[in-house]
Amino acid sequence: MAQAAGPTQVLDLARSLSARLDGKGRMVEAWAERSVGRVEAGNTRGALVSYDASLVGMGATLAVGDPSSPLTLSLHHASVAWPSGREVEALVTEFERRLSPPYAEPPSGPATPVRLCLMPRAVRAFLRPLELALIGAEVFERRSPYAGRQGELVLPEAITLVDDPLLPGRPGSRPADDDGVVSRRLPLIERGRFVGWIADLATGSRLDLPSTGHARRLAFAPPRVGYTNLVLALGDTPASDLLGGDEVVLVEDLPAAPGNVMDGRVAFTTPWAYRVVRGEVVGRFPRITLRGNAYQMLDRLAAVGCEAVWLGAWCGPALLLDGISIVHH
Repeated sequence: MAQAAGPTQVLDLARSLSARLDGKGRMVEAWAERSVGRVEAGNTRGALVSYDASLVGMGATLAVGDPSSPLTLSLHHASVAWPSGREVEALVTEFERRLSPPYAEPPSGPATPVRLCLMPRAVRAFLRPLELALIGAEVFERRSPYAGRQGELVLPEAITLVDDPLLPGRPGSRPADDDGVVSRRLPLIERGRFVGWIADLATGSRLDLPSTGHARRLAFAPPRVGYTNLVLALGDTPASDLLGGDEVVLVEDLPAAPGNVMDGRVAFTTPWAYRVVRGEVVGRFPRITLRGNAYQMLDRLAAVGCEAVWLGAWCGPALLLDGISIVHH
């Protein structure tokens, strides 16, 4: 269906999403896109790889409240296949859940430090320093905090992170990278131990390392190293237990960390944080700020969720962190 869809079907998808989200006092901008084609890659050793590829994306930005300072929420879905009715419904449901009462009522703030539950969208942004630290050039040119620590325990044992380009039907899947190097599943963090990194042929030629098959070329730009499907392993804790304490701050989403945050120093400010008391959401904070060192905060990991959420080419569960300082506004 992704191969066959034309401009009319893509426009209808965006219009359908916009119509589902439209409502009094809302400003909605919905979009959809489809990309199909054939990828061809080769290198000077005679490797030649070609394969068909498709990508379909849809999303919206929704603003509510005072037009001069609206509360804005942006969500999207990406896949290699045309989105099903269930996937469209799931995106609409998340918009409605995030914007519905009683979430709009600002609660009284808890004392800090708090038990902090990061949902998968927030986990993805929170782990950006870790992604940067696992790039081979950063490790072997000794800019990464993991330089010289291969095989060591660097994170809690509950953390396992794998890059897997061979998963069926995912946006990052491919039989070979853009240097023509054959793809393979690559463990990066295994039960807290640093076991792998990503590299391309250019990195290998400069640092005398083998390529891991992670070259990514953009149009009219030099190649760079990039992840394919990045998967954070599941734990064994259901959502009801993650949120079942006397008081938990639930963070649904975090903005992308700006700049080079490889050293772990981050500062996130988000309006998508909620106060949860014994499993029940009792209100949304107008805004909270989470500031500190991401690696040190990960050392306070209390539980890993057992439910996976795919966000484009990233997959992972919720994380519960204990004793985290926040500033609420």
